Amino acid sequence: DVFMDIGSGVGNVMTQFVLSTSVRASIGIEVRRDLVDRCNGILIEHVVQWPGLQNVEVYAEDVERIELSMIYPFSSAKIVFANNLRFEPSTTSELVYMTDAWIVAFTSEICP
Repeated sequence: DVFMDIGSGVGNVMTQFVLSTSVRASIGIEVRRDLVDRCNGILIEHVVQWPGLQNVEVYAEDVERIELSMIYPFSSAKIVFANNLRFEPSTTSELVYMTDAWIVAFTSEICP
């Protein structure tokens, strides 16, 4: 399975998830390039100590501008976490189209 963290920041959730579960990959999407660069630096620093970090990828993307359900690797996620308190309604609506995801955790409502 693939875990995806939307708004992944420096990667705390996605790295912990890949290290403590049996997912084959953990991907993150973060709009801030500085946080993505910091995450990649942390991954490089610690991959020898924790080889599972090789299965973590983080992308500098604006989630409001991509169709998560249509673009690989995002569309491959079976487990999705979104701390989506700051997302626009259109972004949250896109998550509904991820029909292959079978576990989705949101921190705000997606249905009116």
